[in-house]
Amino acid sequence: MKLEPAFWDALEAAAMREGRSINEICSMIDDRAAGYGLTAAIRVFVLAYGWCRRLDDAIATVPVGSLPTADGARD
Repeated sequence: MKLEPAFWDALEAAAMREGRSINEICSMIDDRAAGYGLTAAIRVFVLAYGWCRRLDDAIATVPVGSLPTADGARD
């Protein structure tokens, strides 16, 4: 899988913050990717995680969805 260095760094930071491995998080993302490319789904996850800093809410945006709000609600 090819990701830009900034995405790898953000994915690694999310994994460290959540106490999980990058592989675990990528597996969670892959489970939801449903026909979308894993690389694109990871980019969506990284964007959402940076936005809300909550693993479950960020995973819920994969493969495509609106970003979670600050209080975790969805539009």
